[in-house]
Amino acid sequence: MSESLVKSPAIQPVQEKPSGFLNPKTVDEALMIADRLSKSSMIPDEYRGKPDNILVALELGAEVGLGPMQSLQNISVIGQRPAIWGDAMLALVVGSGWCEDINEWFDDETKTAHCRVKRIDHSSPRETTFSFEDAKSAGLYPSQKKFSVWQTQPKRMAQMRARSFALRDVFPDVLKGIARLQLADERNVRDIKEVEKEKNVVLDDADYEEVPEEPVIDDETKSAMENIIKHLGAATTKQDMKSIQEHITELPAHIQPVLIDAWNTRKSMLTTKKPRPHLPASDLSG
Repeated sequence: MSESLVKSPAIQPVQEKPSGFLNPKTVDEALMIADRLSKSSMIPDEYRGKPDNILVALELGAEVGLGPMQSLQNISVIGQRPAIWGDAMLALVVGSGWCEDINEWFDDETKTAHCRVKRIDHSSPRETTFSFEDAKSAGLYPSQKKFSVWQTQPKRMAQMRARSFALRDVFPDVLKGIARLQLADERNVRDIKEVEKEKNVVLDDADYEEVPEEPVIDDETKSAMENIIKHLGAATTKQDMKSIQEHITELPAHIQPVLIDAWNTRKSMLTTKKPRPHLPASDLSG
């Protein structure tokens, strides 16, 4: 049985884009706003203390039609690449006035998410799909992370993938070539924290019936992982970290997240400035 997710037979464009008072006129004003926002407890965790990233997000959002606060809520800077995540891509397309119809559904029999969109100036709609089998091939499902959104909401994540492909294919002018960053949805800190709060969730056996077996890691891959962890522990320079990063990207996609987390942890340790100990004069004489 197919589950309908989104169907809008008569989409109307947004007549007037909402605007706030954060509208800098100069670069200095923009830098000041970014600095103040970076100190706020009401912005996403990944932007706290990072005014430069906030500035990039605000500019990127302005280019595609998002307001300042919309940009901070719907743009993530991960791996030095800012991109849209969540429902912002759909909001931009619907608000553009070029979307005539969008229909999304999930086929339970084939475990496949479908997205069909029709643009006003196109003669026929565009339909894209993303199945659990596709997710398995990409190393996304089943997830090995304890609090992964692919583990708790696989249908939703498949829907987001199918939607992203369709919208990017049909509305490149609206999105201006900006991709939807999958990792921002699948590994987003905000989503993971919400899952962690649900301590007493009771899952029915049926939730596990269709979950494929976890992929087997062969001896060669295990050896490569152990070698990377070993070199991470000894890494001290940017060149060391860059070399290790390149080796991680050569491994299968389904095991990369674990190594990426270890790489980020080591990088954080190396970039943290430790206070220099104060020694009495007597200790320095000898």
